[in-house]
Amino acid sequence: MKIIILAVLIFLILLLLYVWYHRRAVKPGFSSQQQVTPPENSIAETSLPQSSVYSMPGRLLTSRVDIIVRPVPPSSSFVKPIQTTTPSSSTSQSSVFPEIESQLRELAKIAWTTEKSFQNPQFLLDFRDFVRIATPAQVVEVLIRHAERVTPGFQVPRMVPRVLVTQTPFAAGMFEEDEEGWVTIKLSTDFFQDQLAAQAILAHEVCHYILSNSGIRKSNFELNERYTDLCMFVCGFGEIFLAGYKRQPAQNDYRPGHRLGYLTDAEYQFAHQYVIQLRQSKEILPPTELDVLKKQLLQLLYSDESSCERNIEAERKRSPHKSELELYRDAISRLERDRRR
Repeated sequence: MKIIILAVLIFLILLLLYVWYHRRAVKPGFSSQQQVTPPENSIAETSLPQSSVYSMPGRLLTSRVDIIVRPVPPSSSFVKPIQTTTPSSSTSQSSVFPEIESQLRELAKIAWTTEKSFQNPQFLLDFRDFVRIATPAQVVEVLIRHAERVTPGFQVPRMVPRVLVTQTPFAAGMFEEDEEGWVTIKLSTDFFQDQLAAQAILAHEVCHYILSNSGIRKSNFELNERYTDLCMFVCGFGEIFLAGYKRQPAQNDYRPGHRLGYLTDAEYQFAHQYVIQLRQSKEILPPTELDVLKKQLLQLLYSDESSCERNIEAERKRSPHKSELELYRDAISRLERDRRR
């Protein structure tokens, strides 16, 4: 009888241990044993000549919640504080990322070429500017209109492209341009409910649209994507992108994390700071009206500088009291009038 009682007690103890272990093993949360990481180069480059897939390789697939998760290092934060103060000297950060600095200056010299670029007091768009925006298409329109104001040197398209929220496997967003020039921007349904992430993705895709329309496209796929990322900062989209490109996973409600883009966190922060510094330093100034008139006269005279000098000297003899600006205007008017005869 004692043997039977002992056996029953042992059985009950084992049963309780099994139930306790099983309940602990199925506790809700992200399970590291159920994560499968696909190969790093598993994203195929699209065959369309003018298409872009905006995403990051090495996604983390968590089978428990059945969604694609962009992994974020545990030590990083969702939105880093955006520092708007500039370095004390123009060369204080110049050696940190010289290639990015050079590429930003290259884009800025094209984009900020007229006085119109500096007439708008608001260079940086803020995510609060989108509080009353209801659709991705409206986000795209706000981005395009802002780029028109601050980057007149780019050929910013007037038309708002078709914007679709759809399934885009292995991509957060896509830019597509067909053979007839019709443009479609796609936003992944995975990011549609995340307003800040959606705005960051659309900022990148809009820059594809702007650069493509401006005839600026690099032959190397990754280099082209990096230029597109940098274009966001030149267009004043920097704070929009930094507010939404990265987020930590939230383990309590299964919300996935993500990390978008083709540059490192430090490179993004440098690009943001450098562009603000460049705007405030006025190193890249738009041409004056006199510079514009000189260039116009030179074009009318087929780049013959000596002929330009002779024409201005002739105008000066006719009107010695006039300013240089007035002399160039008179010379251009006289040439255009003579050619119409």
